[in-house]
Amino acid sequence: MRARYRHGREDRSSESSIKSLPAPLPLPVLPAYWWRTRKPQSFGGPDVKAIRAALLRMRIPGESDWLWAVTGDPATAIGIAVRQLQAYGMTSPIVDAAVSAVLCVAIEGNRAARAVVESALRRRQKIDPLCAELILAWRTARF
Repeated sequence: MRARYRHGREDRSSESSIKSLPAPLPLPVLPAYWWRTRKPQSFGGPDVKAIRAALLRMRIPGESDWLWAVTGDPATAIGIAVRQLQAYGMTSPIVDAAVSAVLCVAIEGNRAARAVVESALRRRQKIDPLCAELILAWRTARF
């Protein structure tokens, strides 16, 4: 004998408890991850401020010039990023911080910084397919 499915609900108490659950909130994306999650055209002055504010609360071991990098010195930011890219894997939060400092300088128009961001994205695309799309966006971005 086949079981019959009832379309109506007799017990509505479980339905109301399901509806009362809050929707899950999306996880915040930290500014230090923006270099590998957002297109360059989406950045503006307020974003640079937010990234730098987050970076000011971070430290990179062994990098005494970190403050210079965070506050916009292109050569220092690029040097620190290159050293960190060589020393750590692409999943390191230290690399995220270092490339984020370079990102700020790139958004402000520094071409060498732009090349470093593209290089970091190229390395990261092996583990994160979104980076391939971001590389193309960086090649056509105008700041």
